[in-house]
Amino acid sequence: MEYFTFVIFYSIFAFTCLEQKSNIEKRGLYYLFAIFVALVIGSRGIVDEYSRLFDRMPDFIDYISGSYELGLEKGYLFGLISSFLKSAGFSSQSLLLFFALCSLFFHAYFYPKFTKYYAIAFLFYLSHEIINKDWIQIRSGLSSALVLPMIYYAVNQHKKTFLALWLISSLIQYVGILSVVVYGLNKRIRVEFLFAILIISILVSFSGIVQSLLLSLDQQGYLPSIVSLYIKWKAYSYDLTIFHFKILEQICILCVTFLLIKLYGYKEIRYFNIILNVYFLSTISFIILSQFAIFSVRIGSLFNVVEPLMIVYLAEYFKKGLNKNLYFVLVIIGSLLLAFVNYIYTSKLPEYELFVGGM
Repeated sequence: MEYFTFVIFYSIFAFTCLEQKSNIEKRGLYYLFAIFVALVIGSRGIVDEYSRLFDRMPDFIDYISGSYELGLEKGYLFGLISSFLKSAGFSSQSLLLFFALCSLFFHAYFYPKFTKYYAIAFLFYLSHEIINKDWIQIRSGLSSALVLPMIYYAVNQHKKTFLALWLISSLIQYVGILSVVVYGLNKRIRVEFLFAILIISILVSFSGIVQSLLLSLDQQGYLPSIVSLYIKWKAYSYDLTIFHFKILEQICILCVTFLLIKLYGYKEIRYFNIILNVYFLSTISFIILSQFAIFSVRIGSLFNVVEPLMIVYLAEYFKKGLNKNLYFVLVIIGSLLLAFVNYIYTSKLPEYELFVGGM
C-alpha cells in the first residue's frame, strides 16, 4: 500500500507541473522525488539473485587478475562493480543502491531534455516500468535506462559519447549490445511502412516461424550456449503470446500514434522520430519473440524505456489549453490505475523491508 500511496502523492505534484512557466523550485522538487525513489529502491531489504551473486564475487584484485568467470556470465562491468564494492568492505546493499541511483539519475536527468512535461513522464514510469526493471531486475533497469542518454547523444551527433554509453550498457547486461541500433534510428519513416511491418510481425508470431528457426539452429549447434540454455529452460522460454497485456498495450499505443500521424502529420519535435522508432523496435521485439518469453521481455524491455515519452509526445496532437490539459489528466488517471493494478491488485512487489544488512 505504501508504494501506491507514494504514487498518488507524486501524481498531485505532477498535476501542478502542468503549469509550464519556468519554475526552479518545481524542478528541484522533481529531482528530490527521484532521489527519494532511488534511495527507497536501493535500501530495500531483500536477499535476491543479485545479493547472492555479490557474495560469490571474488575480491577486486582477483577479479582484474583473471578470476572473472562469474562476471563474464552476468556482465563484465556488473562483476567489476560488485567486486570493487565487496573489496571496499560494503555489503550487497551497496550494489542495489548504486544501480538504483544510476538508473533513476538517467531517467530523472534526461526526461527534461526530451520534454517540458517531464513530471508526467516520470509518473508513468513510476506506475509501470520501474516495477519490472529497477525494483526486480537491476541490470536490466540500468542497461535500459542508458538508452535515454544514447538517444540524446545520437540526435546531437556525439558519436564517441554514444559509443561509450553503449559499451557500458553492453557490459552491464549483454542484451545492451543491441542498443547500438539506436544510432541509426533518427530518421522519419513512412507510417504506412511501419504499420505494414507491425502487421507482418503479428503474422510471423502466429505462424511460429521464429520458434521453429531458433529450435532448428539450436539442434544444429549454431546458437551461443547461454541462448541454447534459455531455449531449453521452460521456466524462461514459455509462450508469452501477443495477447499479453504489455504487448497489447504497446500495439494500441502504436496504432493510435499511427492514426494521429496519418491524420495530422508528423510533429516537428526534435526527438519525436527517434523515440517513435525505438518504441516501434521494442514492440516488434515483444511480438516476434513472444514464443520465447525471456528473449521477448529482455529485448522489448531494453527499448521500451521511451514509453513514458511516447505518451507525453502524443499530447502535441491536442490543441493547447483545455484539450491538452484534459489529455494529461487522463494520463495521470491512467497512471494511477496502472499503479493500483501493479502495486495493489496484483501485488507485484513484496512488503517493503529496510536493508539487507550492513552497508
